[in-house]
Amino acid sequence: MDYDKYVVKSDKEDLLSSLKALDKTIIKEKLKEYEVDNIYKLKDAILNKFELWANSSKDNIFAKLYFKRLMEYENYHWTSTFGDEVELLFVFLYDDDHSYYVPTEIKEIINKVFKIEQVEEYWEEQNLMLNLDEMQVKDLKEMGKFLQIDKLSNKSKIELCMIIYRALTNQDKLTDLIGRFTTKEFDLLKLLMKNCGRVEVDGDREEQNFLCESGLGLLLKEVDGDRYYFCIFKASYDVIKKIDLESLQKKVEDNTKLYDLVRAMVELYGVVSKEDVEYCYNFYYGNGNNLDVPFDFLLPHNRDDNICILSKKDNLYFIHKDLNEESLDIINNIIEKHEYINRKPIKLKDLLKYSNDDYYERTEAKNKLKKYLKKQNIKPEIIEIIIKILSRIYRMSDRSEIEDSVKVLHDFRVEVNKKNIQEIIGYLTEIYDNTRVWENNGWTFNEMKNS
Repeated sequence: MDYDKYVVKSDKEDLLSSLKALDKTIIKEKLKEYEVDNIYKLKDAILNKFELWANSSKDNIFAKLYFKRLMEYENYHWTSTFGDEVELLFVFLYDDDHSYYVPTEIKEIINKVFKIEQVEEYWEEQNLMLNLDEMQVKDLKEMGKFLQIDKLSNKSKIELCMIIYRALTNQDKLTDLIGRFTTKEFDLLKLLMKNCGRVEVDGDREEQNFLCESGLGLLLKEVDGDRYYFCIFKASYDVIKKIDLESLQKKVEDNTKLYDLVRAMVELYGVVSKEDVEYCYNFYYGNGNNLDVPFDFLLPHNRDDNICILSKKDNLYFIHKDLNEESLDIINNIIEKHEYINRKPIKLKDLLKYSNDDYYERTEAKNKLKKYLKKQNIKPEIIEIIIKILSRIYRMSDRSEIEDSVKVLHDFRVEVNKKNIQEIIGYLTEIYDNTRVWENNGWTFNEMKNS
């Protein structure tokens, strides 16, 4: 669409003067389109069409919010979101900076039909709709997938918004959604319900991100301040009040057991099959019984963590997110090696340490490098970061990474020269040989040599 054809001088306000100022070719086209013979009848035809259009949408909250924004942004800036309205001559563009204005007669119809002045009164109450309306179609479809809503591929944006809005205000759907929470997410929800849907939080956290992704709320930063608040949408809040949250406690606890187990296994082994996880879940928690493993709460998976999911050869694998960006050959190599290398036995309390993102195994080899770096006057917090990075690099099982990891030391301003390079390589090699490499199924190279 050529918007330049629709610009007018910046002193117009009503529809008739705006039409008179418009490009004559546009007017001719519109006279023909509306089947009228003069500009006065064209004005009446446009207003009639707009009023019919507005009345057909008057009960649609998204239409109300749309026209509220249309009025708010007037004389401020132009967005192609309102392109259809320009072409229909409901909105006009100024010729100076392409800001836009709404003719006074159109404004009157908007206020009469949508009662825009009343929208502010329930703005906070309706912000779930606003949030959905501002999302992109692909994100709405992802949210719908997580909410286990089928057949969304051919839906328009407004249809997606309405479907998801209905799901997030439906008691059965919300009960099912909450039944797939982990303990941290569940505790945040209970705190929100206790505090009328709003709590102060510590910035960016996994459980807050998850509630955002599921469509239940927003993380907000205080204007001109450093405090963060998480707010649940009132439309969902009012429905959740009717749900017996305590009845979901046991389910949430089972979810959390599985979630922590998968996170830990993925961190330690890199790749684990669904069967591996099921076996370990029963081994650690079943006391000799076969339990119902709540895999459904992990699928589909949209938590901000170390887990990615891969379907391969009629099997489902949980893989570390670092591998998701690597070649499939590396993943296949780990899977093949795990078939003939027995997993190293490990107690549950030791395994679950790996579910903490900040955890790494303390070894004598790492302590030697720490002492060396301390003598080089490297700050303790920097030493910790270096050790964590090396631990993550070496688990990929590529011995060439030893020399490449010298670059890590350079990045943190550790002096490496001809005099100390061999000593440093010695420390790094010892760390590598004592790292639990993914393809070794939980064993270090030294353990493999000695067993």
